[in-house]
Amino acid sequence: MLPKGFMLGYSLAGFQSEMGISEEDRNSDWWAWVHDPVNIGTGIVSGDLPENGIGYWDLYERYHNLAVETGMDTARLGIEWSRIFPESTAGVKVTVDYDGHDLVSVDVDDRALEHLDRLANMRAVEHYRKIFSDVRERGMKLIINAYHWPIPIYLHDPIESRDSGLRNKRNGWLNHDTVVEFVKYAKYIAWKFEDLADMFSIMNEPMWSAVPGTSTPPRQGSPPGFPSPEGGLLAKKHEIEAIARAYDAMKEATGKPVGLIMANGDIQAFSDEDHEAAEVATHSERYSFVDPLRTGEMKWVEALSQADRSGRRVQGTGRILQISWTGSGVNYYSRSVVRKSGQGYRVLGGYGYSATAGMRSKGGREVSDSGWEVYPEGF
Repeated sequence: MLPKGFMLGYSLAGFQSEMGISEEDRNSDWWAWVHDPVNIGTGIVSGDLPENGIGYWDLYERYHNLAVETGMDTARLGIEWSRIFPESTAGVKVTVDYDGHDLVSVDVDDRALEHLDRLANMRAVEHYRKIFSDVRERGMKLIINAYHWPIPIYLHDPIESRDSGLRNKRNGWLNHDTVVEFVKYAKYIAWKFEDLADMFSIMNEPMWSAVPGTSTPPRQGSPPGFPSPEGGLLAKKHEIEAIARAYDAMKEATGKPVGLIMANGDIQAFSDEDHEAAEVATHSERYSFVDPLRTGEMKWVEALSQADRSGRRVQGTGRILQISWTGSGVNYYSRSVVRKSGQGYRVLGGYGYSATAGMRSKGGREVSDSGWEVYPEGF
């Protein structure tokens, strides 16, 4: 049924799956965000807490058994940045070059890697090695993903960011410091786990960690939950720079494939009059993120002149970003149906990601428990 060489497997995000039995990771922005009483009380987050999770950190052998028993031969597993470096790595000296507002390079040399190794939480490093080794010992392929949204709290305090209107210093992807620290971390991961990985992913669905928390209104309960279109674009630019510079750094540490995993939904026009709106939406949701890495162009940054709420201007060409990655992934879930709205577009409720759990979609289709329309042909 499946072609030869097809890899059938599962993927896990650390914050979403590791906790539940022992060794809670309380050092990330997402931990602070989901435990915030205001967020829980207003329904921005569900109140379902990670410490009540499925306990993969402790029960990984059981889950690996289930994977093999169901015919899987591949695992894509994430590493939590805040587990590896629960304390700041800002003191690790690296060479950083800028071209105006663009981050051109981050040189993490051998001395810096050795310094990072001294700072790393070796208990976490060795435990990840046990998990990864167990995957490999079962004859399964292993894809190691370096980032699936949480940022160490010393780089992003989402409550401070929300309450200060994004003017705080620890404001995550709004700050170039986060880019530099991520590149250090990413190269360390490639260096430390090179012997166990079949391939690496730099990030999983980066678009959904950079933008939703600053959209108007903020979407999906994501931090920092403060509406700022300019802040969202700045976070998006910095995250794209982080991917490009991390790719450069990781390829210095490993000969294994290094790629990126993106979420791509099917974007459809509601009527014949909405095709232009669908093109605008497709560029905004997909190509504005991919094209800077694929071709080196970031025209949406060139066109933006107003300052963000923290007083910095979103500038830069992005032409120094182009990379030649050796693999990419696509996560597909559903579709978005859009209509024209002024010069832009609006997403219609009742379809795709905007359906309602427990009810049929406006297209007459089943809807998942998460409220997403089941639409496989959109892939």
